[in-house]
Amino acid sequence: SVNRFGSVYLPETETAVWLYPEDGSYPYLSKEREVTVLEYNVDEVEEYRVAVSRDGVLEELKDQEDYLREELTKTGGAEETMEDWKCYRIRILSHVFALEGDYEIFLYSGDRAGNQMGNTTPKTWKRSARFSFAVDKTPPSVLLTGAEDGGRYREREKKLRLSAWDNMELAGIRIRIGEEEQCLED
Repeated sequence: SVNRFGSVYLPETETAVWLYPEDGSYPYLSKEREVTVLEYNVDEVEEYRVAVSRDGVLEELKDQEDYLREELTKTGGAEETMEDWKCYRIRILSHVFALEGDYEIFLYSGDRAGNQMGNTTPKTWKRSARFSFAVDKTPPSVLLTGAEDGGRYREREKKLRLSAWDNMELAGIRIRIGEEEQCLED
């Protein structure tokens, strides 16, 4: 094999399921989760770094504290090992994503052939392997004014005021009165 680009990064199946939803939506998590990525390279990787951005603030992670990296053997269980390629499993521990916010993961490696590659470098297949998601533990809030809780009114029309708020993003709300439902979008 000829190594022209360096490492290729792919999420492990369990991570890919929530990181790339079938409907193509941006992933929102209600609690922190571990992120596991497989790194493939024809040559041995000699240097590597892992960093995470939360809301635009970049932090380099500490090996064995914030993430674990191990080389997999052909019999060691890489899901899709490629013959004659080196394969590494990078497990970014869930505590790294404990705070609410928008996250992006940055992986970097340098191999024995002198290639330097990151998961956001669009050298291979004219695209990058971006790992982005949000952790949002706070449910949206709704406030209805103009009526008493449990109140009954004999009026032809009653004006109510509805306010909906979310700490990250609110695309729309659904309102149901009896059997009638309305969707309001931003």
